[in-house]
Amino acid sequence: MIAIRPVRSRADLTTFITLPRILYRGMPGYVAPLDFERRQLLDPRKSAYFTHAEVEYFIAYRGDEPVGRISAQVDREAIKSWGEQIGCFGCLDAIDDTAVVRALCDAAAEWLRTRGMVAMRGPFTLSINNESGVQVSGQERGVMILMPWHPPYLAERVADAGLAPVKDLLAFTMKLSEYVRPERFLKRAERSLPKGLTLRELDLKNFDRDSKIIFDVYNDAWQNNWGFVPFTEAESAAFAEGFKHLLTPEMGLIAEVDGKPIAVGVVLPNLFDVTSDFDGRLLPFNWLRFLTRAFRKSSYRNCRVTLLGRIQDVRNIGGLLALLIIDTLIRRNPRFRAGEVEMGWVLEDNRMLINLMQTIGIGDASKRYRVFERPLTT
Repeated sequence: MIAIRPVRSRADLTTFITLPRILYRGMPGYVAPLDFERRQLLDPRKSAYFTHAEVEYFIAYRGDEPVGRISAQVDREAIKSWGEQIGCFGCLDAIDDTAVVRALCDAAAEWLRTRGMVAMRGPFTLSINNESGVQVSGQERGVMILMPWHPPYLAERVADAGLAPVKDLLAFTMKLSEYVRPERFLKRAERSLPKGLTLRELDLKNFDRDSKIIFDVYNDAWQNNWGFVPFTEAESAAFAEGFKHLLTPEMGLIAEVDGKPIAVGVVLPNLFDVTSDFDGRLLPFNWLRFLTRAFRKSSYRNCRVTLLGRIQDVRNIGGLLALLIIDTLIRRNPRFRAGEVEMGWVLEDNRMLINLMQTIGIGDASKRYRVFERPLTT
């Protein structure tokens, strides 16, 4: 028999945080995230997300054994952006059992229904601006920072539990050693982009100013896209603080015309390259390994281009501007040249960015993630 219990104690929250590594340990491609990082994200006392959201966590038990987990979120920023009383679910992890997944989804749905939500969308951990969707393919390629990892069966179990697919999110991967600059398109960019355009690197001495510019441009860039929810000031500050000590100037670019920012792009190191043998734990001695590895260039095999966007006023040249930023990020980043760069996520119907991936020599998506919905009205 399956019992669904809400998280009520610190011990419950620890079980909730550590459960995925118990369920997925040993599966090809899986690496446990750090418990410390998960707690910063999920603990209401630590996470900026809770300044605009109400969240409930549930754990599924079979007897005394935890076999799955889920969260339910009423996100006021999401409701305002989407214009509908749509609740969210997330943190979905479970054994290969439809009954377990259905019971978890039912618990999240009922909690959201009692709070006036008319539909349930997800999974998001906890926001669409963090880890989004259930991974459908590409699990064997390994984990990437700020992207979820799920076993191949989970998307099928979610569908079996009665949730309907609403949107797929794509990630594209390229070996940096095989990158060939698309000279023809870059020359076109030089002719078409505004006169006086400059690309400047991050100014780490004025990091707070530049991080605010990046999130302001990003929020403007994606406001009309499906599923968009803006980063709040508290969330953007927390995000920036989490990565500021790992960033070097060439890992972020701000495109400006006459001093006005019009586009941004950031490349983040894949911290899983550093922590792959930690099994999620920093204590007792892994914190020393982390400090030794995290700031060493040779520790990283992969990176991810993220926070890529341009303001609405330059939408007609958005593709060329994105191409120029990606090309510059790749060429200025010796830290990552030996490995791979992952770009995403990209909405399945965003033809501009998908075409851009093909322009720089990337074929089909290397990973696919699926967002599901379920109506809550009868």
